[in-house]
Amino acid sequence: MISAIVFGRENCGICKSAAEKFDRMNIPYQKENIDKFTQIHDGWREDDSVAVMSAMCANNQHIPIIKLLFDDGTVKYTSYVEAMAMLKKASVRGQTAAAE
Repeated sequence: MISAIVFGRENCGICKSAAEKFDRMNIPYQKENIDKFTQIHDGWREDDSVAVMSAMCANNQHIPIIKLLFDDGTVKYTSYVEAMAMLKKASVRGQTAAAE
């Protein structure tokens, strides 16, 4: 089964939409405050900070950043729109772990 982490902020409407969409799709997810990963802190090498910052830069500083974890071990950091497109493509093909 696919699972996800939504890196966003409490007052972010798109972040809330992402969580609601995952609820409707029965995809387990966690919510993380993105500020925890984008500010200088001890342990930044061990947590997801580098990957989250890279994804945020690639997404023109927009949130949320979605981390998709697939059954086959593939991990994708992407925008909300790209994550929904990947999940839709996976569901159309009847797959629960379609990493592209």
